[in-house]
Amino acid sequence: MRLTSIVLLGFALACSMVASGIAVASCSYDESSVLGSLEWCEPEGSLEVGGDYSASDVKARVIQIANNIIIAGSLLAIAMIIYSSILFIVSNGDDSQAGTAKKGILYSLLGFGLTLIAFPLVNALINFVFDL
Repeated sequence: MRLTSIVLLGFALACSMVASGIAVASCSYDESSVLGSLEWCEPEGSLEVGGDYSASDVKARVIQIANNIIIAGSLLAIAMIIYSSILFIVSNGDDSQAGTAKKGILYSLLGFGLTLIAFPLVNALINFVFDL
């Protein structure tokens, strides 16, 4: 179960990174040449060293990263609810497996509830810190 949790967490983080534009490149395609098809391919969303960033840019980036982590946590909680439900169904009356599955569902629901509460709390905290 621990390995499954790690795999699901990695998948959720990878999905949130792609959705936020962290791991995306902007490429133009030149139809006349196969070799020049990725000539203007450069990463988007990466921070440049020595760039001038205002406080609003940093604040927006911190909010984006925090929200992506919260989304990844909620996706993981939903995946664990589904996984624990499947474990409960296939337990076939075995009390120890059913008890483990019930605990998994309970803790996953608790984690999902915490991620729902975390959105406004984290954003309010970030806004408070950056408005000092």
